[in-house]
Order: sequence, then structure tokens, then C-alpha cells
Amino acid sequence: MNSSSNVEQLKQELLYGKGYVVFRNVIPASTALTCRYKALKKANDEAWDGWPGVRSKRIRDNLEWGGEAYADVLNKTCATLMPVVEAVLGPSSWLTSFQTLVLYPYNQLSAEEEDCLCSGGLHNDFPYGEFKEVMDKEVLGPVAGNVEGRPMGHGNAGWQFPEGFKPGQRAAPHTLQTIWITDEFTRKRGATRLLPGSQVAGLVPNSGAGPDWDQFTKGAVTVEASPGDVLMYVGAVWHTISVNRGLSPRVALLGQWSTHHAAPLEAHAWMTSLWVRPPSARAVEHAPRGSPGGARMDDEPLGKTATRCPGEAVPVLEKAARADGAWKASHGMPRARLPQWISLGHAHHYTHIVSGVIEIWLAQLGGQG
Repeated sequence: MNSSSNVEQLKQELLYGKGYVVFRNVIPASTALTCRYKALKKANDEAWDGWPGVRSKRIRDNLEWGGEAYADVLNKTCATLMPVVEAVLGPSSWLTSFQTLVLYPYNQLSAEEEDCLCSGGLHNDFPYGEFKEVMDKEVLGPVAGNVEGRPMGHGNAGWQFPEGFKPGQRAAPHTLQTIWITDEFTRKRGATRLLPGSQVAGLVPNSGAGPDWDQFTKGAVTVEASPGDVLMYVGAVWHTISVNRGLSPRVALLGQWSTHHAAPLEAHAWMTSLWVRPPSARAVEHAPRGSPGGARMDDEPLGKTATRCPGEAVPVLEKAARADGAWKASHGMPRARLPQWISLGHAHHYTHIVSGVIEIWLAQLGGQG
């Protein structure tokens, strides 16, 4: 991992090979188990996911409720895997989504029912998981009888990215996804299934029964891993959630990494607590304050001014002093400076991004007609 040749090999495997890599023992097993415990406790207050119906709960805002363990996960990940992330996505790429998924046991299903649910969950995460669903609704309209009106089982009639805008092409930089494993990740317990090499064609799979699901089932693999491992895959890889037929919940942390100019799905800046610290491996890459280019100084003492983005100076101590009182009253801890791997200062919800992108794509499609 430390050599440039190893990083280049991993980049080639992710972009042009299988599309995924499993990194072993990135996170201490004790940290993984702590995250699992906290996630299960938090999940007690969360609603069941409506889609795809496999008894799952998705928990957002990890950094707000997850404690030091969740921050440690990201810091250790950056110290180990950031060279690979930047080799694929470019310099200053960052974490734009960080969530937790709890998959509860569901042993009452028949094999046919399981196949139906998993086919309905077939998707990829470019530019994020819900994008294809929204575009299909625009093209096909909501389909009666499917969960939440999601168009499924429509063969190859679904929407696709036009040429030049497919994943990895000039106008559409890739995303990377990471799954942090907190307990045994096996086929029986609902481990993620992926179709190796499916990212190369740049197509978005149509969910539900049909040619894409048939192609997926012929070549898909179940990725098995242990607590502390990290599964990394290109967002364009076809994959689906599975059913947990084990005896206990399966817990995994989910992350999306995007290019430096991409808007985040979640506003991490509003949920980052004092114990979150930037990885030391990243700090040495930035020039001193005041140097050309306005480098971000994440390790500066609180009393200094850190230049976060071109033209944006943040008097950290003054802002922290004004905000700490209200923040600590509601969260039990003061607000903090933000390390490089989180989304800095953006509060855009992904639905706003969807609406804007839809307008662009529809205008382009209309122009092609």
C-alpha cells in the first residue's frame, strides 16, 4: 500500500478490473465492535426501510451520535487508504456521505421471495444510489404495485446516461464507496453481492426481474469479510443488498467518496464534534498558513485563522466561542474544527441536487430528439 506501484495496481483493479478490493484489518476489531454496539442502540429508535423490504434500517448522521469510535474509523481509514482514494478520484477528494446500515435476520422468506427482494434492490451508486430511481420515474412514471412507486421489472426500458456522461467518462468522474465491516460479513448473514467488472460498461442496471438481473445472477459474487475489514468498490459497480438469514443483526458503515468539486449528500459540517481530529498523515501535505494557494490548516491552534477554501477565512476561535454554548447545551460537547475528509460547510440535501441534475439531463435528452 505504501509504494506507488501498489497504489497504481489497486487503481487499475478498481477502474478496469473487478471494480472492488477488500482491505484487511484496517480498523481495530475493538473499534468495529464499539461501532456495532452504538449502531444497534441507535437503531432501536429508527424506522424500518420501506425499500427493498429486507428488514433493514439506515441510520444517518454517524458523526453526531457515534462517539469517538466513528471518528477513529475515518481517521484510520484516511491514514491507510487515502492514497488509493486520491489515485482514483484525484487530489483533495473527500467523504461526501457516511451512514450506517443494520440488516436484521429475516428467516421466514422463501427462496423465490428473497430473489424478488434482491432483484428489486439491484442498483449502482453513481452518482449516488437514488439517482437511477428518480430518472426512471421521469422516463417511465411511477409503477403501480412496486414498493414506493419504484419502476422495476421493465426490461431495458429504463433511463441511461447519455454518451460522454457515463461513469468514468470525461463529464462524469467516478465515485468510490466503502463498507466498513463491524461483524461477520458472510453470505448467510446478508453480505453485499457485486458483479465484477460491471463498472467498465458505464451502464446503470434496471432493477427487478429482467435481462439485467439475469446477467447479475450469472456472474455475481458475495464479498465475505471480518470485523475491521473495509470493502472498497467503484460506485458504478452493480450490486444489491442481501437477506440476513443468520441469528443476529448485521451492521456495516457505509461511505461515499467524491471528487473535490462534488457537493456532499450530507452536511457533515453541522454534526462534527470536538473529538473528531484530522489524520496526521494528511496534515503534512498542506503548506503553512499564508503560503500560495491558501492551504487548509486543519492542525492549527484554535486561536489562528485557517484558510479553508480559496477566499474563505475562518476565525476559528471567535466562531467556536459564539457557537459552543448552544451546541454544548443540545449535544453535550462543543463544536469543532473540521478535518479534510468531511464535507466542509455544505448544507445541500441531495434532493436539491437531484432536481437540478434532472433539469440538465432532460434538457439534454430533449435536445437529442
